[in-house]
Amino acid sequence: MVATIENLSVNIAGYFNNVLANKENLLVSTDNGNLIVIPEDDWEQMNETINLIRDKKSLEALLDGIDSRKQGLKSHSYSQEEIFDDLQN
Repeated sequence: MVATIENLSVNIAGYFNNVLANKENLLVSTDNGNLIVIPEDDWEQMNETINLIRDKKSLEALLDGIDSRKQGLKSHSYSQEEIFDDLQN
């Protein structure tokens, strides 16, 4: 969905409700550049992905998992207790 800043200012609630109801991004064009409005949960997912990619250990683990899956290997699943054991002690 695309709107000019002028159109947005006339019906901001309608545009924002549409973004939320339809999980659709909104591109707002202005004379100074464009803005993107997205639902908060989409932002949180994108931000988490960015954080995973920035963290070298997480990225390596993610890539190793993808390689294992491509080779048909099954990954070991861990219980919550195993994952958070170091935090409990």
